[in-house]
Amino acid sequence: MLRRAILAAAVAFAFCAPSGAQEAAILPESGPIRQPQMIDLNLMESLVTCGATDLAGVFGFVAPENAPFALADYLLHNRKALKKLTKNELKNLKETGGVGAWNKLVFMQILQIENAGILPPGVEKLSKSEEQNVSELVLAKGMTLAEMAAIRGAKQ
Repeated sequence: MLRRAILAAAVAFAFCAPSGAQEAAILPESGPIRQPQMIDLNLMESLVTCGATDLAGVFGFVAPENAPFALADYLLHNRKALKKLTKNELKNLKETGGVGAWNKLVFMQILQIENAGILPPGVEKLSKSEEQNVSELVLAKGMTLAEMAAIRGAKQ
């Protein structure tokens, strides 16, 4: 008896619901297909430093405001790439007195993910030395690539 009542209610609901609601539940409305865009020169420089130039095409589909977070996530998953970028920025800090402003945002995101406890599954926490290096880079002065090149040029 109860089964019949449930079945009757389900059938009645199916016939009473507007036809568009059924389609919306099955096929979510989608906007235009996102076209790849030019990526920031700072991002490209970071990808080259990390040895991840093959990701440039993928980052073309990432909104520019989300790119630092996306690169931070990649670096947390690939510690060799994180080590390369950190080593390069520590070298920049020593030579120019600052780090790339864009990379500083990436390192800020890494610390934010680390300290908020929202590490993706399978990703280990930063070691003490990694955390110290990243913190040092976050606290350093952020500079544009042009500013760093000018300082390097003046020293030669």
